[in-house]
Amino acid sequence: MEQRIPPFRLPHRSDRPSARWANWVILGFFTGILVILFLQSPLGKVERIQVEGNRWWSEQDLVKKSGLKQGMSFFGWSSHDVEMRLRSIHAVRSVKVFKHFPGTVHIRVTEYPQVAWWDTGQTRFPVLANGAILHRSHAPATGEHHPVLVGWRDDRAAATLAKALAGLSPDVHRDIVSVKPVQHPTYSDLVGVITREGHLVKVRVSNFREKMALYPAFRDKPRGTLYLMDTTWFIPSHP
Repeated sequence: MEQRIPPFRLPHRSDRPSARWANWVILGFFTGILVILFLQSPLGKVERIQVEGNRWWSEQDLVKKSGLKQGMSFFGWSSHDVEMRLRSIHAVRSVKVFKHFPGTVHIRVTEYPQVAWWDTGQTRFPVLANGAILHRSHAPATGEHHPVLVGWRDDRAAATLAKALAGLSPDVHRDIVSVKPVQHPTYSDLVGVITREGHLVKVRVSNFREKMALYPAFRDKPRGTLYLMDTTWFIPSHP
């Protein structure tokens, strides 16, 4: 019986896995090249920065504070981080930052409104609704009517008063010409309010908004002093 020896066969090796791996490497390489070219192209950079809603801060100052600048990457930074930097400005109540591809960043700012003037004797500075006093402001002084804070040396007390002024109704706010601190042995936060009708209203800062809401009932009375304290009474100048 003829015995046959089976032929020796080399094990078959498929080249498919290595070929697929090579394809992925090549694809990744060219994708990386394209990404780098894209990021270095104008499409991957900030070309325009638009700002709206600002009054107290200039557009240039806000952009500088934001950390953004033209030519920087359009990616790699967060709108939230920019918003947090801009919210640290005491005049800014809220801010939103939008990216519009390609290349445009839009900053929408909402600032606190002005409620008073801070009078130093030589000049006046805007006082905002949150109590911030803008000793340096981009906005020029205007003829807008706001109560003038006269004789104040304590910024914190004036800030508390400013927040109370922000809560007044518009007609009562327009009635007030000036507010000055008044020395009193019992009430350390007593102020004197001069109104358009020539009244002197004495009231405490701690309940300024609630008490001044009563003033319209006395608006038509002759000139005199109105006390809006724990109790309310009126003394005319010429009884």
